[in-house]
Amino acid sequence: MRIIVALFSMVLLWGNAFAAEHQREMYRQVTAQKKLVASKQFLDALHSLGHDKFENLMEVGCDSGDLAVYAMQKFGASSIRALDKSKENIEEARKKCGNLEGYTFLSNSTEHDVSAATVDLVYSFGAWHWFADHRQALEVVAKALKPGGVFYMNASCYLGDDHPLVQSFNEVMQMECWQHLFSGKKARDLYNPVRQDEFVNLLDELGFKVESTQESVMSVPFPSVDAFKSFLSVILEKIELLTLIPLSDKISLLDDICNRLATKIKSDANGQILYEIPSLIVLAVKK
Repeated sequence: MRIIVALFSMVLLWGNAFAAEHQREMYRQVTAQKKLVASKQFLDALHSLGHDKFENLMEVGCDSGDLAVYAMQKFGASSIRALDKSKENIEEARKKCGNLEGYTFLSNSTEHDVSAATVDLVYSFGAWHWFADHRQALEVVAKALKPGGVFYMNASCYLGDDHPLVQSFNEVMQMECWQHLFSGKKARDLYNPVRQDEFVNLLDELGFKVESTQESVMSVPFPSVDAFKSFLSVILEKIELLTLIPLSDKISLLDDICNRLATKIKSDANGQILYEIPSLIVLAVKK
């Protein structure tokens, strides 16, 4: 009897894990589609400001290459060098654009991969907060850009210690069952969001003239806690510290975070969960 119960528990666990993974994959696709729409609008805004023609481009955080194709067409460019830390993304981008001229995709690119003063526009959407060292990443951009070249970025800002998600993460990270994983860390240690004053000062030090900065907060609705949990799981996959833990632990971690989050997060009139994402848009020119 015990064996039957144990087998049933294992099957149930595998089934839950499979269902959770299926939902995560669906949400990865939905999230990618929404990000692509928003990133195209981001480039459209630059185009409408009169920055409408660039010969050589560089994209930082290119995902699977869709925005690179759009940018090449939008700005009438002849070449683009697109970078992403994910080898899987780079492989998919190469398959997608392998027969097109002017495309180069690199993973984990370092300074020696980039020729000096060869790029007219460097842009980045929703990727900069994953860089552990913002100065090092900007030095690569500064080296690549020609004098008068444009740097255009949309990046996540720090949510703030009082943000519901940050509070929930911090509470869970202090739980006895998770202390072995986080070793006294807090939510702000898991990624490196942009802070406007620091980033603007860094651009100035590296020889940029900042033309404009804009902070904004976007509220993203989720129809249910399960939908939001799927979104969170996609985020967790990108946190280096959590990439090696077993799937069952990730599911338990998500449950603990969402249980706390449910008591803190806002809902709209239709009962949808509203997740607020602050971001910083920067437009700068290389002197």
